[in-house]
Amino acid sequence: DKQGNLYVISAYHTVFKVDVPNRTAVYLGNIKGLPANYTTNGAAVNEVGELIVSSANSTEGYFKVNMINWE
Repeated sequence: DKQGNLYVISAYHTVFKVDVPNRTAVYLGNIKGLPANYTTNGAAVNEVGELIVSSANSTEGYFKVNMINWE
């Protein structure tokens, strides 16, 4: 992000914010509302700042995630 933090999203939808210089991580929550067999294997931020996730196990497409409530 603009403050230099790194975001880690696990395959099972868990989100952490990492403060790189201090080497600390904060649990932010789990992404909700994804299909049962959907793993979060890819993530990107689009041109308007929205989080888009993809899966290696599902053909259900890409999902936009609200980064406030993680839905």
